[in-house]
Amino acid sequence: MINKVLQLLTYSFIVFAVFSCEWSEQPNTYSFVITNSSSYSFRVDFSTIKSADNTLQIGRGENRVNLLDYTTEDEFDEPTEGEFKKYIKSINIFIDDSLVYTQYPVEKRFWELYNEITDDGFTQYYYSLTIVDSMLSLPWLELINSYDIDVEEPSGLDLSLDNNSLWTVSDKRSKIYQLDLTGNILQEINIPATDLEGITIDNSDNSVWVVLEGQGEILNVDILGNEIQRITIPAVRDGSGGLEGITLNSMNNHLFLLKEKDPGVLIELDTEFEILHFKHISTALDYSGMDYDEIENELWIVSDQDKKVYRYDLGGNVIDSYPINVEKAEGIAFDSSKKLVYIVSDSADSLFVYKYNSDNN
Repeated sequence: MINKVLQLLTYSFIVFAVFSCEWSEQPNTYSFVITNSSSYSFRVDFSTIKSADNTLQIGRGENRVNLLDYTTEDEFDEPTEGEFKKYIKSINIFIDDSLVYTQYPVEKRFWELYNEITDDGFTQYYYSLTIVDSMLSLPWLELINSYDIDVEEPSGLDLSLDNNSLWTVSDKRSKIYQLDLTGNILQEINIPATDLEGITIDNSDNSVWVVLEGQGEILNVDILGNEIQRITIPAVRDGSGGLEGITLNSMNNHLFLLKEKDPGVLIELDTEFEILHFKHISTALDYSGMDYDEIENELWIVSDQDKKVYRYDLGGNVIDSYPINVEKAEGIAFDSSKKLVYIVSDSADSLFVYKYNSDNN
């Protein structure tokens, strides 16, 4: 797959010499599809807020797409940022049906304004977006599988210590679930708690930590569901978002917690559950799940509202981000040995499996 992507990057600037191209149209969506003789697909989707009419036309130029804005003899008033967003809602670029670049909301600064004089003397104004390598740069996440799971509103996700199964909780049930890697339930464990969100396995004693969002607490239970201890976390019930994510740094047994929003906060607890760091983070609109990568010593964080996966360092700084096409993503687990990213959807009751395509795969 990586070779395919590299080929596409090489060809993107001579696209009309190498590929056959055509426009396909769906309600409020305009797709530019490029396919070469090996059937690799490079697609740009424009999702519009209003249907096509005489004021909105999509056209193409070499390695760029054009949005026709006005055709008029009158003096042209350049649209404001707000007016511009009325035309284009989002831009998504796909390679072989995997989303590799997204721009939402669309920012006017990425477009250039041009004008042309038509044969009948009208001045035609249009915006042009050039498709460049940076939009298609590696690494990226490639969807390789999805599975229905029999867990109502799954929230939170973690791999077992041997990486052969997954653990999740239900936002609707007072239960912990162990799943195989295709989403089948292996066991269910009742626990004395409600409003469950995140989950992580403690490798020191094979116990389980879960997040209790409404109470602003984390609960530690044994493998039978018996309570061992619970810890109240201060200041995580402020604003409209509560605790969502939890993961364990397996190198030093420090717990990391994630407050959803308003504000988003990354918290680090030491082994005595004292707060070492309490950092406000604001890269995403919200934060819904988290996992620790012991090889790179960093955090994988998923945002439900942004539809993105982020990599953070342990200090709360963004390293990179990757778009995903998952509604209500509420939990994430990363298998660093196989470069697989597992994500659960709260609304679809589904498990999604992505391949992390990095430069060093």
